[in-house]
Amino acid sequence: MGEVLFNNGYGIALDSAGNAYVTGSTGSTDFPTVNAFQSSFGDGPPAAANNNKKWDGFVAKIALTGSVNGPSSPWPPDRGISDATNLTAHWGAVTGATQYRVYFGSSPNTLFLYYLYTTVSAPTVNAAFYNLAAGTTYYWQVVALTGGNSVTGPVWSFTTPGLSQTFSAPTLVWPLNGSTSAAASLNVQWAPVFGASQYQVYFGTSSTSLSPSSTVNVPFVVAPFYNLNAGVTYYWKVVALAGSNSADSAVWSFTTPGGSQTFSPPTVVWPLNGGGGGGGGGGYERAPPA
Repeated sequence: MGEVLFNNGYGIALDSAGNAYVTGSTGSTDFPTVNAFQSSFGDGPPAAANNNKKWDGFVAKIALTGSVNGPSSPWPPDRGISDATNLTAHWGAVTGATQYRVYFGSSPNTLFLYYLYTTVSAPTVNAAFYNLAAGTTYYWQVVALTGGNSVTGPVWSFTTPGLSQTFSAPTLVWPLNGSTSAAASLNVQWAPVFGASQYQVYFGTSSTSLSPSSTVNVPFVVAPFYNLNAGVTYYWKVVALAGSNSADSAVWSFTTPGGSQTFSPPTVVWPLNGGGGGGGGGGYERAPPA
């Protein structure tokens, strides 16, 4: 700001709205001000450095303006497991961005300070990571450059697949196992699995021969089944996927409402077929319907 060689910052603070407050000293006669308490250089006391140039103190508020969102929608999913140790990460485009700086490393604490990985020009929104260690968590962050400004995204992470990883099987939630569904079209649901990147849903009328029905990307944990036959029992399961790792849920079933019911005919039990009546009564007996 102003004659930048003559500005010094001594402290910075952030309020709850994200506005920054910087304190320091300036020797710039053209130091920019907006609604300042002192709008012009005050010709303060001279300093020994810079040929006895005179200095003023300042408190500057740097306010957030505009509504440009930072980089978002990362792939691999944040805190997920990548497909492999070589991958191309990507993110959602930022309005007005001309370039993106990609920071990458194995520690979230020093990522932005030391690990500028690459810079890509818009409209490119991806960066390739090669030869990563197996079973390792990596952190990355994208900064969008918009003219003279920048918009910083959050720090994301992913873990590369490895033989030592533990991976939980999905727990099915709805419809309840063995229940009758409310309709012939419905959404099935399961509990999320930490580290999963996708879910493969299997479905069919035989519990031992299920076919792939759909693939669902995290964080979604529902899948639709449409226009099923009435009065039919269906079976389903979910497989959680992360790279080369997978884990299968149990197989559950549900029955759709309606359909043609099976109904047994009554069995006549008395008098015996072809036998005598055994009395004057005109009654007869039969077994109750099954």
